[in-house]
Amino acid sequence: MPRLGDLLLEKTLITDEQRHRAVLRQARQKGRFGTALLEEGGSEEVILHGLSVQHRVPPASPDALEQIRADVLRLVPGRVAQRLHAVPFRKQGRSLAVAMRDPGDLAALDELAALTGFRIVPHAALEVRVYALLYRYYAADVEPRYLSAAAYLRETQPPPEADTDEPTQPTRLPRPRSRPDLTVLKVVPPPPPDLTSPYPQRARRLDQGDPWQSAADLSPASSLAANAQRMQAEIFEDPLESLDPEPDSMEFPQRLEDPAGAEEAAELAGEDLLVAKLGAAQSRDDIADAVLEQSLRHVGRAALFVAYPDHVRGWASRPAAPGLASFQMPDTEPSVFATLRNTEGFYVGPQPDLPGTASTLRALESDGLGLMAVVPVNLRGKTVLYLYGEAQSGEKPPSVPALKRLAAMAATALEIVLLKRRLGRL
Repeated sequence: MPRLGDLLLEKTLITDEQRHRAVLRQARQKGRFGTALLEEGGSEEVILHGLSVQHRVPPASPDALEQIRADVLRLVPGRVAQRLHAVPFRKQGRSLAVAMRDPGDLAALDELAALTGFRIVPHAALEVRVYALLYRYYAADVEPRYLSAAAYLRETQPPPEADTDEPTQPTRLPRPRSRPDLTVLKVVPPPPPDLTSPYPQRARRLDQGDPWQSAADLSPASSLAANAQRMQAEIFEDPLESLDPEPDSMEFPQRLEDPAGAEEAAELAGEDLLVAKLGAAQSRDDIADAVLEQSLRHVGRAALFVAYPDHVRGWASRPAAPGLASFQMPDTEPSVFATLRNTEGFYVGPQPDLPGTASTLRALESDGLGLMAVVPVNLRGKTVLYLYGEAQSGEKPPSVPALKRLAAMAATALEIVLLKRRLGRL
């Protein structure tokens, strides 16, 4: 297989000087040659074309990677996607298209085929794009270098064209044009300025379009839907009597370290109190009170929403919002809730310009000026709650690690309440 730099040089798509500088940068900063070439001013279109020709596979176009359906993402668990550097982005019949950093990795292709049961169609993708997808959809730890490059690419990406799986000869120096950022499962604030990065820091924006899937795309199979509905009825309407114990199914994130000793001590004390309250909880309302009270340590407004199989319903909030009790939103209405359902993703950032946002803000009696975060609370891979946090206007974004830890603890507490109810009936 020819090296990417030699291939692009042979096609006169780059100069010998560009290749030399990219090789030097790769030696200093590691990573793939394509990433180094991109940082030296190379064109993404040129690099992607070279990768496609090098590996003899179709390219994963940036437009095809902008919006990935939730049911496609669920086919490959996050830990597998991170280990293989591969992200599924489209399925058609029994074929699954996967964007890969190394589409020639036969062992990875075999593992993906055995895991998903689909015929895997590898697509070449820039290392930067793959890492950005892992960060965006699977909450993977990614070096700021790649996030900075991905943010720059989004800002300079030209308008979308018709997607094709056939490699085409790119223009040598495409003229960048501004384009708004698109967000699906996970939006995060831009990383701290990287003084070593060749890319300018730009503000991130939300697209005003409608990138969200239909309810049919997000709905699980009928049997799974029935299980989810039964679980919801047990937890939020009927007596709790299901859900066998699986103590190893919940993993807690590592506790954050706070350099200020007093703040850390207060945080630990508050968490210990939360654990005691959740352990003594006898009902879902006890869990809601404890979680919302702890959430106010990190956000100015907190709320819990119940995820029924086909809609979302308001449950409780701090400060109290009387209108939340009558709030109900079908999954067919584009919203953050519909997109995060049954995923491990999260949203953090400005209020998205989506139809469901306005009704949510009215129910919470919020002006929507502060940054917000939404984290799903999952039991056995199914979302049963959404934990909503909102910062005051002008304050820093809500702490996603803290909210994710609260979501994990709430899920465990709900499972414990279910087990207590079952034991009481034996």
